[in-house]
Amino acid sequence: MRPLLWSAVLQYSRLGIGAVLFLIAARYLSLAQIGAFAAALAPVRVLAVIHRPGIADAAITEKNGISEQNQIFTMSFGLGLLISTGLFLAGRLLPALIGEMLQVLALLPLLYGLAAPSEAQLRGDLRIKALALRSLIAQVLAAALALWLLHQGAEAWALVAFAVTNTALGTALALWLAPAWPRTLPCWADLKRLSVPVSRIAARELANGAAFPLLQLLVTAVLGLAAGGAFQIAARLLALIDTLAVAPIRYIALPRFAQAASRTTLPNAVLRSLKLTSLITCLIYPGAIISAPELLVLTVGPAHAAATVSLIPAFCLFGMTAALMMPLTQGLTAVNQTQLPLFRSLATLAVVLSLALAGVSHSLTMTAAALPLGSGLVLLLYSRAALPRLGLTTAEVVPLILPPMLAGSLMALALAALIPALPAVVSLVAKVFCGTALYAALLLVIGWLQKQRVAA
Repeated sequence: MRPLLWSAVLQYSRLGIGAVLFLIAARYLSLAQIGAFAAALAPVRVLAVIHRPGIADAAITEKNGISEQNQIFTMSFGLGLLISTGLFLAGRLLPALIGEMLQVLALLPLLYGLAAPSEAQLRGDLRIKALALRSLIAQVLAAALALWLLHQGAEAWALVAFAVTNTALGTALALWLAPAWPRTLPCWADLKRLSVPVSRIAARELANGAAFPLLQLLVTAVLGLAAGGAFQIAARLLALIDTLAVAPIRYIALPRFAQAASRTTLPNAVLRSLKLTSLITCLIYPGAIISAPELLVLTVGPAHAAATVSLIPAFCLFGMTAALMMPLTQGLTAVNQTQLPLFRSLATLAVVLSLALAGVSHSLTMTAAALPLGSGLVLLLYSRAALPRLGLTTAEVVPLILPPMLAGSLMALALAALIPALPAVVSLVAKVFCGTALYAALLLVIGWLQKQRVAA
């Protein structure tokens, strides 16, 4: 099986099983219980990017010698221990249920710290099959435990158990597949040198990945636990869509771009990745916007669906912009040009939070609208600065992106106008099959028109 297919298995198991489990659990939990779990998980998710992808990506781009491995493990474990201790102490200051959950979830950064060097070694060697099977085993066993606890009445604690069990099993398997224990004492000079790429990548992803957790905390604090629960359902649905759309491509993009950079074929590799990403995302995300009412009713039930459906367009548009930025960001990372992606992430976070602070006093929907508005504005500026550094031009990129975007937009408009009111299952099936067929047909027509224009 090709690496991309194993990457799909990996991402579908790593992200998809967790998202599906959450949506199943949401049928049995109140919005307030979902909001409490989301608030406890938010700081863990914010800080997780220090290890994934901060240390992991830096380990891939660094030389793979014994000295580098030692320093990477020392930094990874040390940061994990420090973060876990801080989160555990912070949990004692929070309201009872949220604080108790946070104290248990505080174990996760320590496990991330142990696993990150081994995961980086497996990913850098493109041992995607091993990573996929490891993730699948851990996810399935943890999900089985969580479902049993849910059946026993554990409520939101079943989700906590899933997070801890899944991470612990994944860590144990990663260390077994690729032991990365240090063989010598740490060298402070090497640690200082390594901290530069790690801090840049981690800061970039911290800014990039902090939007959802910080908005989650903002929504929960200002609008209440029920609003926080609706926000978390929309975020998990977006995670499931991202898993289907771009997660497999994103996961193997950096190792492949790093190899292409050494052969001076990086521009072509980025263009291929951008074309594939555009074709997939411009089908999945517009289709998800149109299918959201039926999808939510079938997954989380009518009551939770009614509270969440208005958030889906904003979340999906944000997902599209993030997907289109991915090849550019990974390409720059592959050649150690991490400063521009960092500035892009910081700018996106600043604009999104500014818009969200203005919108949270009005409604949950206006708060969510800050996501696509902020990221879209920054994408326009970011792409103009990133393309020359990758040896690309706008004239090369636009013809790859524009046809899928046009086809996806027309497909969504046609489905909204033509599919009548039907039972949820029938409507969802009709939209999936009709939308896919229409999207493919529109791409063929647009491609034919482009050839006719060139011939003329």
